[in-house]
Amino acid sequence: SIFALVCIPMEPRAMIGGRMYYKGGTGTGSFDIEFGWAKLETNEFGVPTLAKFETKGVETVNMSGIASWTPSSYSTVAERCPPGLTHFMVRINGFLLPLNAVVYFDSLTFDAIG
Repeated sequence: SIFALVCIPMEPRAMIGGRMYYKGGTGTGSFDIEFGWAKLETNEFGVPTLAKFETKGVETVNMSGIASWTPSSYSTVAERCPPGLTHFMVRINGFLLPLNAVVYFDSLTFDAIG
């Protein structure tokens, strides 16, 4: 299964929004794209971990019918980051995809204001 996490640091209380494109390659099933806010901390081994997160929205994508580049339906208008959170987060969870599934992602963009 596919799992990816992208966290972009930002100024406290900044306004930010994001979007991305995806296209199915092979396989069936579905995957989730989650947009939100996060706070990262480093564990005792020096590895960054999610200490806290707040989801703005989740899009479930069915692999059938996405043969061309498709924008995430959660293209956002910039929203202010909640207090105490330090990163804009995009998490992709392909737990429900078979091992042979292929999905392409492109043009992960962010709009930041202040």
